[in-house]
Amino acid sequence: MKKIKEFSKKYLIGTVIGLVLFTVVGVKAVTYFPSNQTTYNNSVSELNATNVQTAIDEVYSTCFK
Repeated sequence: MKKIKEFSKKYLIGTVIGLVLFTVVGVKAVTYFPSNQTTYNNSVSELNATNVQTAIDEVYSTCFK
């Protein structure tokens, strides 16, 4: 029974640490990469879109036709 408690405790601690790191990285990415300063080049993707939002919409519509 003690092994189960130690095992569960380790996973709980790992999960909490993972969630905190995920949240910090997510917030940092949102504040570090503002959408109005993001560029898009369609020469590699071969999409018709000329900006990021249109590219996302084009990929979405292709996947969910």
